[in-house]
Amino acid sequence: TIGKAYIDDFESSKIRSPISIRRTMWTPSSAPYGYAHQPRALLRWYNPYHRVPKRDIWPNIETTAHESNVDVLTIEFHDTTTVPGDSMPWAGIMQYIPQAFQEQRDAQFLEIWVQGDKGVLTIDIGSISEDIDGDGELDTEDKKISGRYDNILTKDEDTGLDGMFDDQELDYYLTTAGVDITGMSVEQKKSKFRELFPDLDPDDPSGDDWDYSTDDPENYTHINGTEGNSSDPAYGGRPKPDTEDIDRNGVLDTRNAYFSYRIDLSSKHFEVPGTRNEATGWRLYRIPLRDSLFRFVEDGKVWRRIKVGDPDPSFATIKYIRLWLTNVEGGEAKVSIASIDFVHNQWREDFDNFEVAVKNSQEDLDYNPPPGVSGERDPQTGLTLAERSLALIYEYLPPHDTVYAYKVIPTQQAEDYTRYKRLTMWVHFDSAKADGAAPQLLFRIGSSTNDYYEYITFPLHDGWDSVYNRVVIDFDELTNFKEQYLRAKSDTAIPDIPNIKLASHGHGYYVIHGNPTLTNVTQLQIGLINPDPNFPISGEVWCDELVAEDVRVDDGAAYKAELTLQAADFARFSATYDQRDDDFHELTSISPRTTYYGGRYGFTRGRGLPEHSFRKTWQYNVGFTLGKFFPPRWNVSLPLSMSWSFTTALPRYKTGSDVVLSDSARQFEKTTQRSTNISLAGVGAAPENRTKLIDLLVVPNRLTYTYTTSQQHSPSTPFSTNTSYSIIHTYSLNPRGRTGYGYRKFGTTEKDTTSKSGNRLISVLKGLFIPTSINLNTTIDEQSNRSQDRYGTRNNVFRRNLKHDTKLGFAFAKDLTGDFNIHLERDIHDPNFLVIGLPTIVGRPVSKSINWGLHWTPRYLEFLSQRYDINSKYNENTHSPTPGTFGNVSQTRTLKAGYTLMWNKFFNKAKKDEKIKRSIANLLSKLDNLKIDLNWTANISAPNLRSRPIKLFQLGLTGDPGVPFVSDVATRQQPKVDNTQRVDANTGAKLPQDVRINISYHFTRQSVQSTSNNTKTISHTLPELTARWGFFNKLKFFKLFARSVSARSSWIRRVTTGYTNDQFSNRKIESRLSPLLGMNFT
Repeated sequence: TIGKAYIDDFESSKIRSPISIRRTMWTPSSAPYGYAHQPRALLRWYNPYHRVPKRDIWPNIETTAHESNVDVLTIEFHDTTTVPGDSMPWAGIMQYIPQAFQEQRDAQFLEIWVQGDKGVLTIDIGSISEDIDGDGELDTEDKKISGRYDNILTKDEDTGLDGMFDDQELDYYLTTAGVDITGMSVEQKKSKFRELFPDLDPDDPSGDDWDYSTDDPENYTHINGTEGNSSDPAYGGRPKPDTEDIDRNGVLDTRNAYFSYRIDLSSKHFEVPGTRNEATGWRLYRIPLRDSLFRFVEDGKVWRRIKVGDPDPSFATIKYIRLWLTNVEGGEAKVSIASIDFVHNQWREDFDNFEVAVKNSQEDLDYNPPPGVSGERDPQTGLTLAERSLALIYEYLPPHDTVYAYKVIPTQQAEDYTRYKRLTMWVHFDSAKADGAAPQLLFRIGSSTNDYYEYITFPLHDGWDSVYNRVVIDFDELTNFKEQYLRAKSDTAIPDIPNIKLASHGHGYYVIHGNPTLTNVTQLQIGLINPDPNFPISGEVWCDELVAEDVRVDDGAAYKAELTLQAADFARFSATYDQRDDDFHELTSISPRTTYYGGRYGFTRGRGLPEHSFRKTWQYNVGFTLGKFFPPRWNVSLPLSMSWSFTTALPRYKTGSDVVLSDSARQFEKTTQRSTNISLAGVGAAPENRTKLIDLLVVPNRLTYTYTTSQQHSPSTPFSTNTSYSIIHTYSLNPRGRTGYGYRKFGTTEKDTTSKSGNRLISVLKGLFIPTSINLNTTIDEQSNRSQDRYGTRNNVFRRNLKHDTKLGFAFAKDLTGDFNIHLERDIHDPNFLVIGLPTIVGRPVSKSINWGLHWTPRYLEFLSQRYDINSKYNENTHSPTPGTFGNVSQTRTLKAGYTLMWNKFFNKAKKDEKIKRSIANLLSKLDNLKIDLNWTANISAPNLRSRPIKLFQLGLTGDPGVPFVSDVATRQQPKVDNTQRVDANTGAKLPQDVRINISYHFTRQSVQSTSNNTKTISHTLPELTARWGFFNKLKFFKLFARSVSARSSWIRRVTTGYTNDQFSNRKIESRLSPLLGMNFT
């Protein structure tokens, strides 16, 4: 648009992070919190063969013939459960979110397009256990090669998650049921199987076979099978092994720390008004991710967000998403999902009764754009794209209260609007959809929360009213008013004037706050004011097309000259001269609707340089490939690069203001910049035909050197010099790697190790203590900053530090691994702390950290899965704010043990009478695995030690720092000790008469000792009991009107006792029977 620049047209305000709806990205989920792994209903999920017309979902969308349909994810819920759980039947699927999309701290909403109105759909996001069946073991088709999973599916691995082909499943089921299959033919086995398990298929006993054919495209019965799915065309000929380890990190992740959101599909909770297609039932749910913890809905209830996990979940790492259904009336439901998105908005808000969203012409059926505004046309397809507006949604806004959304522009991209004469924006209001008085709209523009211009409308009228609703700000009128106001405020000879003034067009007010300027805009705000002095108001206001108009057209010129010289592949040289008039600005072909910041239209200015300035820049660059001086076979890397630059700028406007300078005054506001850069990056060598010694001492080393200096002179900072350099040395070696140093290279020959026991022992011992990886990093960096501001205040900062990092990895045995990391940082700028001799002192300590861990997963007992972890973390910061103390020190020690007792394998190898063995095995088959987790954590925070703790404390081998605390001042903070012990256990059993129970036990003891606290909390949860009765199916009375009848109940009793200073303080007893009795009829 000629003469206009879009500050924000809100087309890009909404940023989506999509979750894939492709079938193969989803797997069966682990059980949600409060639910056992049974009763798990049958769940099928698929992308329908016949894709859904886009207009069935978004009636207003324009499409081409070949893009008129879209894939959706359809979920079918079938309650086939006959065994009990601790709640109603449930079923779910989950997906690993790629690491690039796990950071969701800025996400405001979760949006999901849904069709289907039965059941409660729960969405869990965060860290979620991968353990589908809850047995604590990693179930995977992938077989280890050389101790590692290769993530490649071969035909002999395509067994499904149970690890058995169909014939093996048949034998397993019969053997588990106590049948002696010795000498039985396949048909005899199948006949016996049908007798024992009439509801199962002997050709697929586990029901895990994959099968799908486009000859019968609507038959999705076996589309989620995991056995034989290597031929699934959805994998594109590159299938991966089915596994519970869906993040493919090689271990079973069982941590639960997630947020949970519930959507009752039969209600309109979280449904966005105006999005429902009444003909098809498709509609949009928008869930506020944070403020839905307490959210009022239309029936007056409070809809809660649930947090699960200890420690609490975090939006910093959303690793998994789980969708699960429950409360399905009739036991059958079908739900389709067109999209799932984490939604960010460039406009943020921090108010409880205020939300910022986006309306668009394709998804929101109640939306109409401003007059003369429409979506752009795609230059390739010719289709009209969606036109969007920013929606300000306010609920129960209190009388005379103000709310606003804000957009922060990075300082280095600060915008300058002085090239334009005015700013405009369309505003829409609908009194029919509002409750209470019409609000007033405010718009703020400035450099901080204290310095900004403000424009306030009168109460809004209906629609896109071009007179009363449209924001129109005349920049000349606004800045002249500011000059009058500030002059009157600073000059005692001039009477003061108020900071508010009616705009010349008569439909709004200008307000001056602080000393704002249009040359350094870093913050925009759009908000609403409730003008009613007595009653709250609710409603929605739309904003569109925030535009700077009427560009100031003045002639400007720019000149640029470049010279480049190249000397083969050895050297290069370039020189550049650039001159620009203060009225020159670049033209750009970028569409205004694709911008993130208006800076693409000349709004931004060069860093440290005033905008609208006459500039001259000289720049020189030279580079040398010095490695060419060495013999080629040495493979030396020695790249040297240098650059110099000098810039002068004469500004049009006074520094920090939008006041125009005279020609003579511009010299006093001149800015100059000089800079020099020198670098040698990645210096090293990798000779051909190198010896083992060179491999060890030369090849792993790399050296990098950088030097930078710059000077700047400006009105606000007459003098500023910054100088820095860094030297980085890295050493990286894999001693046991293919090119490193394994057992033979450091010990005896292969022949020796197999023939001489002494040499074998030496080889084993060296294998134990030679790390699997060695990474060393040493850095020396120096920074010197000197400056003086316009008031004569000097600021000198000098820093020179030495940093060293050592990281070692160990594999002591097949099941025993370890790691050790140490970080040291020292301040070496003070010569008094550099002593060569005894003792040697290299700098003043700044910080230090030591982390190590041991991880043991023994596999000696087939029936008992075990894992043991020992971890220690030590951190110190020696820059103590308290005189006479060493600094801040913290230590965390953790011991973990996890056990899973598999009853069905307990007597597999016992040498007992076969009849007794089968009886015991049959009895144990009724029991669920017993899982026991033990966790001990000790946290120590010591801010006031007199000196560094002893080595044993640093290594986590003792909890006693071994040095006294400074306690001569009572107000000083004392050490804090936080110890936690936790025990978790659960199991279950299947009893006669189709009765199943599940029982869990939880114990937590936490003690905290600090300056103001000496508390202890003990929590017991016993029992956590659930039961389900299925014998009602056998009663003739129920058979008259139901095919399946079951009852369920749960009882949880938790006792929490608190102590303060070792004295009893409180006790809380919680007992919950939920429900008292529940029955399902199908």
